[in-house]
Amino acid sequence: MSPAPAAARTRAVALALALALALAAAAAAGCRGPQSAPPSDKLPSWERPDALFLAPEPCDALVIEVDSTVDAPPSDAALDALRSFFAAYCEKPAGISIVRDESIPAESVRGLTPERIALRHMSLAPDPRDRATAYVYVLYYRSDDGRNPHVNWHYPGAIFADITYFRRVASEIPGFAVEDVEAPLLVHEAGHVLGLTRDESHGDGSHCSNRRCVMYAVLEVSLEGLSRGERLPEAPCDRCRADIAAARSRRPDARLGFVGPVFVRREPRYTLLRLPGLLMVALGDEAAIPAEIRGRALAARAEIYPAEAQYLYLYWRPPEAAAESLAGPLGDALRDPDAAARHAAAILLRDLASAGPLGPRLDALRRLALDDVDPGVRSIAESIPESAAPPDTAGGATGRSP
Repeated sequence: MSPAPAAARTRAVALALALALALAAAAAAGCRGPQSAPPSDKLPSWERPDALFLAPEPCDALVIEVDSTVDAPPSDAALDALRSFFAAYCEKPAGISIVRDESIPAESVRGLTPERIALRHMSLAPDPRDRATAYVYVLYYRSDDGRNPHVNWHYPGAIFADITYFRRVASEIPGFAVEDVEAPLLVHEAGHVLGLTRDESHGDGSHCSNRRCVMYAVLEVSLEGLSRGERLPEAPCDRCRADIAAARSRRPDARLGFVGPVFVRREPRYTLLRLPGLLMVALGDEAAIPAEIRGRALAARAEIYPAEAQYLYLYWRPPEAAAESLAGPLGDALRDPDAAARHAAAILLRDLASAGPLGPRLDALRRLALDDVDPGVRSIAESIPESAAPPDTAGGATGRSP
C-alpha cells in the first residue's frame, strides 16, 4: 500500500488539531466567577436589586468607583465601554459618573483576596441622608494565576477584574490587544450587575445561550471572523435587552437601597448591611445604628480578622439593651431567608450565650438555629458555650460564604 494516503491523513489530522487549538484560543475569554446566581424568576424581590441600578427611582444617580493596583491599570477604552453600557440601560436623571481613585501600591495588598482589597480601599464615604445614589465598585488587580473576572453575588455592585487574565487571553488570540479582551469582559460583568442571564428561557440561569451575545459564557470569535477583523461581542442580544427592559419596569423592593457604598436591606426590627465579602446584622431601628459602623468604618472592621477569611459575618446590638430584650429582633434575623443573615445572627446568639446561661426566650432561639437548613448555622448553634467572657456590643466572625 502506498504511504502517500497515510501521510495525507497525518497532515489532515495535524491541520485539524491546529485549527481546534486556534479556535480554542479564540474562544478563551470567559466568565467563571466563584459563585453562581439562581435564576431571577425564582428570586424573591429582596434578592433582585437590579431595579435600583436600572430604574430612575428611588436612585436617580449612579456612581462607579474604580480602584486599581499600580500593576493592573484599567484602559480608558474599557472604562468608556463600561460607562456607555450603564448609560444605555440605566435611567438616571441625575447622571452616571466614574470616580477613579489613586493607584493602590501592589505590595500593600499582596496576599489579600479581591474582596478584602475592596474593603480596604472603597473610598466613597456614605452620607446617611443620601438614599438616591446607586453604587458600583470596580477593582482591577493582578494575580499570579489569572483569575476569571467575576461579580460578587452577595454584594450586587462589585466587579473584580484580574489584569493577568486579560493579558493571557489577549496573547492567545491573533491580532488582539489587551483592550480587545478587557472591554467586552468588563461589560459582561456589568450585565451580571444589572441582573442579566438569570432567565433560563434563553440560557442556563447564569449565562445567555446566544453565542454572539456579550452575556454568553465564553466570548468567542471564529478564525474566519478574525480574518474579517471581527472582535468579541460587546452588546447584549435582543432577548437580554428585553430582560433589561422588563427589570427596569419593575418597582424596586422598598426595603433595598444604598447608603454610600453600603447595600442595605431594611426589615422592621433589624437591618442588613453589605459590602463585598461582608455582611452585618444590626438589631433595632436603622436610625439607631451609630455612624462608626457605617461605610469606611464598617469596612475597617474587617482588618481585625485574618486576611485569608473569605467572608465576614458581623453584628451590632444596642449596647444598653438587656440580652432577653433582643429575642424579638434576633429571632426575626434567625428566620431571615438569607443564610448569610442567619449565620451572623447565630454568631450574635452564641456571643450572648458566652455571658452566661441563656434565658428561656433566647434558648428557644438556640433550638431554632439547631434546626436550620444551613449546616453553618447549625454548627454555630451546636457550639454555643455554657459560659465564657461577656461579649462586646459589636462583634463578628469569619467564614466561607454560604
